[in-house]
Amino acid sequence: MLNANGERIMARVAKIDSVVKHPDADTLDICQVGGWKVVTRLGEFKAGDLAVYCEPDSFVPTEIAPFLSKGKEPRVYQGISGEKLRTVKLRGVVSQGLLLPLDVIPCHINHWLEGDDCSAALGIVKYEPPIPTSLAGLAKGNFPGFLYKTDLERCQNLVPQIEQWAYNQVRWEVEEKVDGSSMTVYLRDGIFGVCSRNLELQEDDNNSFWRAAKKFQLQEKIASTGRNLALQLELAGNSIQKNPYKLAGHNIYLFDIYDIDAGQYLMPDERYQLALDLDINHAPIIHSCWEMPVSCTVEDLLSFAEGKSTINPTVEREGLAFKSLIGRTTFKAVSNSFLLKSGG
Repeated sequence: MLNANGERIMARVAKIDSVVKHPDADTLDICQVGGWKVVTRLGEFKAGDLAVYCEPDSFVPTEIAPFLSKGKEPRVYQGISGEKLRTVKLRGVVSQGLLLPLDVIPCHINHWLEGDDCSAALGIVKYEPPIPTSLAGLAKGNFPGFLYKTDLERCQNLVPQIEQWAYNQVRWEVEEKVDGSSMTVYLRDGIFGVCSRNLELQEDDNNSFWRAAKKFQLQEKIASTGRNLALQLELAGNSIQKNPYKLAGHNIYLFDIYDIDAGQYLMPDERYQLALDLDINHAPIIHSCWEMPVSCTVEDLLSFAEGKSTINPTVEREGLAFKSLIGRTTFKAVSNSFLLKSGG
């Protein structure tokens, strides 16, 4: 779940919507929290309980959940001993995230309410894989405040919204979500900048983001429009996320364009046309105008996300990104097959 700043809430107080017994395990239950399914010990929770839900990619301290290390020495991340939460399959059922009783939070009684972010109180942070030296670069500063970072909300956190969008027959552009490293380049009043997901980077010919910006002439292409724009792209290829597409060298895949002066993203048709005009490779479009079925569910969207990549049909795609054709509503569905295979 994302907070008001577009950053992921890794642990929050959540209500358990339903609990059913695992069909193939006598000692396990399956708990439903929004669109997430979590396998738990039999009888540990019941429908209506408030609990702490930790999303996948959370790094959970050992003192909160020592059982995650399964008797082995815990990992260390940012000086914290603990474990990263991954998507797993337990006796044939996909389980994502972790449920903990509410009393793991200090002073929880009469204080914590449904939806509250308890990540900091529990020392739970988002796990970020180590950045290869070629991508890390030298920081020029924080990510620019006049731009937005690129995280999308997962469909599992949008159950009521999905029901409403389907009822209202909202139409969507559907893109393949490219498994690479997020980069943003901008030109603002003659100043050109290159950013990783979280930082603006100093110009450096040894940095992969800067090399890609120069190789694909992104500064010159933005300048040719006469506008202050930011391009948001995925950089994929050698030494990036294990190069799942087996690309030679690096390639870029545009997925958003932000009009800095107007303070808004371009709509899909204008973005795609501008990418064509500027000869910038766009992320694969799966559907340019897709409408959810009236009875669409999270499970339907997760099934839709499964499939082979358009970039390399021999590998599973990471998932799909959805962008409304009217207004600015976006979300993503990440393939469970991809997550199970990649350890995500």
